[in-house]
Amino acid sequence: VRLLNDGLAAEIACLQHCHSRHYAYMELATTVKAPDVAAACLEHGAEEKRHADLLTERILELGGEPDLDPSLERGHEYARCVGIEDPAEMIREDLMAERRVIDGYTEMIHYIGDDDPRTRKLLLEILADEERHVLELDRLLCAHGV
Repeated sequence: VRLLNDGLAAEIACLQHCHSRHYAYMELATTVKAPDVAAACLEHGAEEKRHADLLTERILELGGEPDLDPSLERGHEYARCVGIEDPAEMIREDLMAERRVIDGYTEMIHYIGDDDPRTRKLLLEILADEERHVLELDRLLCAHGV
């Protein structure tokens, strides 16, 4: 439950980050003609919300209580991305944050091992989405010459 709550904190912070970042990307879409960047951010935010819902459901199934505090003290680092205005730097910071999230899920999966197949399957599903986010952000960097 503790590990799942750590994942939940990361997803909540990612969701908050995507929501705030979406508006910056919308401006980018209109000034640099990059609607694909704004659309990816919005899509990633929707997936982060789904991940948070899935983690919350599993925590409850295990008899735990979801902790909805996405603070840095709980290991989340998306707050480092706040205040960046350069589009290329925004995407690079988003990439680094996604990679940190991937590292966290990978560690959880290794820790759980085969002890809880249902939780492992859930984490593998979320990990696959996060890895896809990295590929999409890499593609956006290449597509926009940044």
